[in-house]
Amino acid sequence: MASSFCTVLDYLCRPNPEVSSSPPISLTLTVNPKWDPIEGVRPWEDFTYENLVSRYRSSLQRSIATFDPNQLIKRGHLNEVKNEDTVTALFIVNNMLPVNNALYEIDKGFQYGPGSKFFRFQEDGSPDWGLGRKDCLNEGLSTLRNFCPGDFKLSAKWTADGLLGATWKTYSRIPYLRDKAKPLEQVQNYATNLKTRYTWILTEFELVVVRVTDSIDDPRSPRPSRNTSHRRVISDASAVSSALSAMPIDTSLHSEYLGSTSGTNPAPLEIARIPWSAGSEVPPRKQLTINLALYCLARLALESDSSISTSYPPLDPRSSLVPEKAIQTGPSSRVGSSNTAEITTYWIPSERIAWDVIRRDVQVYLPGATVRQGLRNGEQVFLVEAGPVDYRQFQDMVADLTADTTAWNREGGDYRSSATHRNREAYGRSIW
Repeated sequence: MASSFCTVLDYLCRPNPEVSSSPPISLTLTVNPKWDPIEGVRPWEDFTYENLVSRYRSSLQRSIATFDPNQLIKRGHLNEVKNEDTVTALFIVNNMLPVNNALYEIDKGFQYGPGSKFFRFQEDGSPDWGLGRKDCLNEGLSTLRNFCPGDFKLSAKWTADGLLGATWKTYSRIPYLRDKAKPLEQVQNYATNLKTRYTWILTEFELVVVRVTDSIDDPRSPRPSRNTSHRRVISDASAVSSALSAMPIDTSLHSEYLGSTSGTNPAPLEIARIPWSAGSEVPPRKQLTINLALYCLARLALESDSSISTSYPPLDPRSSLVPEKAIQTGPSSRVGSSNTAEITTYWIPSERIAWDVIRRDVQVYLPGATVRQGLRNGEQVFLVEAGPVDYRQFQDMVADLTADTTAWNREGGDYRSSATHRNREAYGRSIW
């Protein structure tokens, strides 16, 4: 029977299966005295459907064979959640398998995988899952570098309810908030040790994506430790008896003081919540689903720079017309020239600039530059080769070429003979 196809966007926006949950045997959460306390929680406001679909529009419109495992999950009883291993089995089939399949359409080496595929040092912690690229290994090891660590949790143990708006300055004295903070401290620790800004927590109730930012404030002073090694804490008083059987995960981790060992001074964490029910509305509406969010988070993490910083450019591509950093290609010789010069390749999103416009007018701004069409992380871009360019100058050029494209679209006809081109050719250089 012939396969049916859909867009990658539709593929990632199918509804999740209904889940049947039973009370878990234990209601404990992992805690480690080496984890830095969180400074607070705030919304990751631009992690939205509109921004992410706009950012990755061309790859999300690609065709892919349909895959809906919901009936198989139900027949295999994988939707019956009782503890961590049952929820892991559900997530692998329902989420990680289809998301990896969509990433494969972009780059055959992109992959989410179990934490053991990404192990580097014991001090990094033990993320349940990670994200990597087949050609990027940890130094001296055969394991993949982890660009986006994450953990699976049971919703009976933890949800993100109440995180926004809580009083985090005094959370160490509030039992309810201490328990709420444990998973966030855990994934913050993963991110800072692995030096990546993205991390996540997935339950059968929701996905919580997290972005870590470095604070511009002075680091907080070290505080006395909790006088314990890596252990679990009870998140519900009714679970005291079951907690007696909980075994320590790692007794080798101990510290006299709490404080960052990663060189990062985290600011309040940015979070976005995607409910398990997203995608199941009738009629369907445009919204982030868990699989679409995991896919876009992977794309963000595998872009040129996902290190932790004090601020980040907007996710909306229309607000960031040129890249944060140029791609350095080193010394290069131009075709037909014997002179060697320092040449840099700059990428420009192609969605709002016409090819006829940029290829005709790029030298108005950058004499001697060349431009070609190409791909960057699966997205169509223009690749401009030129000597050193001031970043502000590049911004102005992109803004002008975008406006020229709009004007030319109104004129119609051949760009070479258009009034827009003649005006740019005559006056473009004067802006410098």
